[in-house]
Amino acid sequence: MKKYRTAAILGLSLLLLMCSETKNPVTGPGEDPTGFKFKSLQSGCGGDSLDTMAEAAFELSQGECKRGLYKGAPEASGDNLADSVLVWFSTDTVWVMHKNAFENCCSVILGEVIQTPMGFDVFEHDTSKHLCRCMCYFDIVTTIYGVSPGVHLIRVFDTSGNLVGEVELMIPPKGDTVIFSSSGDTILVTHQDAFYNCCSEIAVNVVQTARGFDLFERDTSGERCNCMCDFDITTIISGVPEGSYVVRVFDIYGRFLDSAVVDISPKFAAFESSQGECKTGLYKGGPEASGDNLEDSVVVWFNADTVWVMHKNAFENCCSEILSDVERTPQGFDVREYDIATSYCYCLCYFDLVTTIYEVLPGVYVIRVFDTSGVCVGEVELEIPPA
Repeated sequence: MKKYRTAAILGLSLLLLMCSETKNPVTGPGEDPTGFKFKSLQSGCGGDSLDTMAEAAFELSQGECKRGLYKGAPEASGDNLADSVLVWFSTDTVWVMHKNAFENCCSVILGEVIQTPMGFDVFEHDTSKHLCRCMCYFDIVTTIYGVSPGVHLIRVFDTSGNLVGEVELMIPPKGDTVIFSSSGDTILVTHQDAFYNCCSEIAVNVVQTARGFDLFERDTSGERCNCMCDFDITTIISGVPEGSYVVRVFDIYGRFLDSAVVDISPKFAAFESSQGECKTGLYKGGPEASGDNLEDSVVVWFNADTVWVMHKNAFENCCSEILSDVERTPQGFDVREYDIATSYCYCLCYFDLVTTIYEVLPGVYVIRVFDTSGVCVGEVELEIPPA
């Protein structure tokens, strides 16, 4: 095995094209016979340069003889042992496998990696000092370290100097991430900093699976520029029924990027809020009322599909007019209070504030209440059994 470092020698002499405008959003929306809808959007180019290679090192390993042709023995069929090139990577490390290399049984294969303007060339050399009277199939793996993001053409040459095969590999920038979210009956997926050719026009195919959705990006452009860009590609899937969905994202090369479980929360029909009378207060010039038995708290109850949420003893200005918003969360409901009063008095009061939520489906809900200052007053877990 041989291991050394090669200096980055790629000097870019290409005039890089400028990314002057957003070439797409991708046309959409698309529709699926299951009833959900989707569309995909691609941002403008976020970068306009081809990255040069960082200093890289490599090593090579030779597997054991898998199957051979021995003198005097019947020949083994090579139909299912055709040599081929496989390439994969993790962060900045690339593995290049010459699968089923047909060499002398006593071969000791070492490799040489040459950096080219397009990527890397892997040359195999037989360093054995003697030959045996047999041939073998070997798997020869070359590992290249410290490879920078970008598109690399990797070519493999056998010990006779013949081109075995070539593979184009794209290593995305480290900032390449996927963000998953949901709102109402809509799933939103953003592939952030997707590192593609500047002239790419990315569309997304959405395929419904038994567990959720698979998103396959594809480049619909018929041209390539001499530059690479960062894009934000957003896919919007709307009209999704209540439930939990496994969403997976694949890039234009078919490689898996990321996945997440996205929840679409049960819906509710409507809500309303009411404010009780001032129970007791602190008035200017008057004695302070004891708050020992007037601590604010959250009380929740239900009947059929209607839920009542009481913020008991809310301590607000006497002239307050408190309303509430109800936000559906993956865990339940958040009730947020706000004051619409246009004038304030020189006193404070204890109020009971009740929010009513209608047509809530059976299930377990965590209900949180936030006062007019945004402080969480408390939370209650409520279970509504099936009808």
